[in-house]
Amino acid sequence: MGSRARDPRRVRVQNTQRHRGADGKRDPGINFVTLYTWTENGCIVLALDMTLGGESLCVVPMVEILAAEAGDGLHTLVYDRAVSGWILAHLMALYGIEVVNKAIARALRDREDSTLRWLIRKAQAEAALTRRRTLTGRALDLAVAHFAGEKLAAGHLPPGMSIYKTTGGYDVIDSAWRRFTEPHQVGHHILHQERLILDDEALFLEDENGNKGDLCETLHSTRERTRTGAWARRTQWRIPCDCGDWVLEKLWAPADTGPTPEDELTDRSLIAHIRPLPRAIAQFQPTHGRRSTSETENNVTKSGMAHYGRASHLHPNLQLLDHFSFGRVTNARTWQRHPYAWHPWHPRPSQRAWGPGDHGRLAGE
Repeated sequence: MGSRARDPRRVRVQNTQRHRGADGKRDPGINFVTLYTWTENGCIVLALDMTLGGESLCVVPMVEILAAEAGDGLHTLVYDRAVSGWILAHLMALYGIEVVNKAIARALRDREDSTLRWLIRKAQAEAALTRRRTLTGRALDLAVAHFAGEKLAAGHLPPGMSIYKTTGGYDVIDSAWRRFTEPHQVGHHILHQERLILDDEALFLEDENGNKGDLCETLHSTRERTRTGAWARRTQWRIPCDCGDWVLEKLWAPADTGPTPEDELTDRSLIAHIRPLPRAIAQFQPTHGRRSTSETENNVTKSGMAHYGRASHLHPNLQLLDHFSFGRVTNARTWQRHPYAWHPWHPRPSQRAWGPGDHGRLAGE
């Protein structure tokens, strides 16, 4: 598949391929994983590896090696939804690494309708009423985006419905959520119980209709050592209230349980799911948007191949060597932009231009 050979006997077949569907990709081949960091002079390749399965189990040992080398210098990992579940607790407990990524949508229950399907039905009903026609293709996408924008602009979304503005339209998520209460306490006196909603890893006040109200702003989030030597995360949120804004502080000290199935959003795991940088906060996009730089570098690597996105060798080790070479070139370009890479150049006497003051001086003096 994908060969341009005219004679079947000359077709080159790569026998080593990843498991189809292991990482959500249907195309064959080998999955290469690269970890980058960013500087003011450009991108730096820190580590790269290949895997024949899902990339999550390949990322963990790569991050562990970098954490051992960098120490406290490695504190944040920006990744996609492949890094989730027990990996978040593992990286925080052992290395104090905070993962910034998008939350995974919740699994719908039996006969539960998704938000996207609800928007599609609403768009079709509106088109049938006003235009007496059924929308398809691009027209349907535009109508769904229109109603999603109206829903987002109106605010006070019901729990379990999250809508985000993107460059291409709107991202509609069936998010995991849970209601809980926290005491609004002044000294030793409890004024009342504040009703809160945790939705898509963000913290909201609950309004009078039971929907999501004001977003609780993250004030501060730091990592610290516990008595056992493990890392923990201490986060503070500003809770708006009619009695006066107050600060909610939570300490998440995860227990590294290793590769186990993901816990449901229960009271026991509630603190772990309240993230300091959820997608609903404005600071999320500048941080998570760094992944665009990684995707750009990956695209540059594919463009540098003889045929775009197609390996030059059949052997996996030679393909890994090609990626390693591209990483070295990327780091060399970044170092070339660094001011310390250019040392002041002083010509030798034999190369210095002659002038009137050099009259009578022998060459080489």
